[in-house]
Amino acid sequence: VRARQRRAKLGSCNLLEALEDWYAIQCRQPELSMADFGPLNSENLSVVDEMPLGAKHAYSAGTSGFFDALFDVERPLRDALETATYLRRNHWLTSATTSLELEALMLNGEGASFAILSITFEWLYDGGVTRRVRSHVFRAVPGEQLVMDYLPEIIWLGLILVLLQQELWEVVKATMRRELRRYFSSFWNWVDWISIAVGVAITVSSLWIQEMTSTLARSISQLPRAPLAANLDGLAYQQSWSQHIDDAHFIVTMRGWFSLALFWYSSIITARMLKASLGQAKLAMIQITLADGFWDVMHLMLIFLVVFNNFAVGGKILFGPELEDWSTYPQCCASAVLLMMGAAKFDQLYEVAPISATIWYWLFILIMMFLMLNL
Repeated sequence: VRARQRRAKLGSCNLLEALEDWYAIQCRQPELSMADFGPLNSENLSVVDEMPLGAKHAYSAGTSGFFDALFDVERPLRDALETATYLRRNHWLTSATTSLELEALMLNGEGASFAILSITFEWLYDGGVTRRVRSHVFRAVPGEQLVMDYLPEIIWLGLILVLLQQELWEVVKATMRRELRRYFSSFWNWVDWISIAVGVAITVSSLWIQEMTSTLARSISQLPRAPLAANLDGLAYQQSWSQHIDDAHFIVTMRGWFSLALFWYSSIITARMLKASLGQAKLAMIQITLADGFWDVMHLMLIFLVVFNNFAVGGKILFGPELEDWSTYPQCCASAVLLMMGAAKFDQLYEVAPISATIWYWLFILIMMFLMLNL
């Protein structure tokens, strides 16, 4: 288990000089701190030597920029308790702390998957403390790598190559007819080439993610298990585990981008379906009708978004200081959309500002729901 702390630099507050002198407490700055603190600032070297193994990097950012305390589950429980007690007595969490993240990488053998658990505490500037729990699961590499494990990627890549061959042949024919400029001026030809490029990128990314997962699995399998040898380099062992947690986070991030790419690729495939449907009279007529009305719809959307943004920002100004759902611009936009869908929480708005909430609410209903949504 890794406890990762982020610290901010301490400096003067944005107050009048007299009020700041009376406050007599330094404020956190936007910049992160990389300076050593706590026992590492002591001139007594024996204090540093007596630090528990899990706290060796807790007071120094090193090259990572984070302050990490490590609790090794392969060692006796008393070692973890000793580390936690040392951190508490030597003030590991101070007024400079901005966030604390508890992370653990676990393996589910029966489910053949890795799970990374992250619990984050964040100390806000307004004095609040937020807690966020995240759990990500990704498939571990099977013990025996078979061709069937890569069969979907192989089939997909084969179909992409067939499409590439067809488009290259179209380019050759256009070149022979001296119509290459006309070929690349077609929107649908660009859709074909984008689908090919994105398809190849998705296939390569899938194989790359599988290879990173395989590398992580092999690295973890080479780590020693309890009981640990007496001559084991404890610092190197803990650094290896910390690096594996970082690698797992990177794999989860890449899988997130991979899922987003699949979503956009599905939109590209939909565009290719629209191209194919131009060969059918009824479907082509619908597409042409939508294309003819495109700019009218865009002008309507422009007016709609301007009016909607006005109500969303107004809601943030009126209710943001008191209600979390309206405290930020993305949240107030989401709350306004829910209000348009009928999920109104007018009682909460009314408690904050009865008269203003009533006026804002009925204007929103009349303009956005009765007028704009029915144009």
